[in-house]
Amino acid sequence: MRKFLKACFRLSDPKYGWMLLVSFILFAASFFIDRHVDPEDQTLLEIAYYFAFAVAVLWGVCNYMAHVRVHALYQKHGDIRSFVDQLALDREERLELRNYLEDYAQDLMDQGRSRKEAMEEAIRQFQVKELMTLSKNSPVFRFPAHHYLFGFAALTFLFAVLLNGVRGAVSHPESLVVALMVVQYTLVAYGLGLVGMFGVYKLIDAIIDKKTDGNAPVR
Repeated sequence: MRKFLKACFRLSDPKYGWMLLVSFILFAASFFIDRHVDPEDQTLLEIAYYFAFAVAVLWGVCNYMAHVRVHALYQKHGDIRSFVDQLALDREERLELRNYLEDYAQDLMDQGRSRKEAMEEAIRQFQVKELMTLSKNSPVFRFPAHHYLFGFAALTFLFAVLLNGVRGAVSHPESLVVALMVVQYTLVAYGLGLVGMFGVYKLIDAIIDKKTDGNAPVR
């Protein structure tokens, strides 16, 4: 449970947060003008709403792509230590594999290869060997658990509840009351959007995993 909560509230997990912030501000500003000013011509407001939604969707796409990683066995590596650290091994297995690859690279350097060439060749030979024996069980992609979406959704709901309490204590000026209501409703809307995004991400994970015939591990 503690590990799950830590994953939910890891602030560094969401990527391109500025895009979501732009979407949030634009939507809230449009909502405020819609409720407080209520202009006769709603065309610009409708465009603003659609643009805010489009930016939020774009953030969802960019954030997803930033989290999906190609499995280490399919990547090109030039450093043995960083390559081994990406593999799903325990500490002793990592140490054993690193020593093996470094010894292999040293043999290649003794044969006249440069250090860079030797490390790349040692890693490549290991990748080929593993892919030949584990190809059916070695997925192309590694997907995150996306738990941070729940954490940030919970935070938006919490702030919405707090704003509801503030609204109960404020009765004027009208612009402030409307502003508080707008921010509260926007927080709830975006919180629900984050929860929905979790479902979308999991669906995409399943589709990609099926298309690549893999059983992709979750980070």
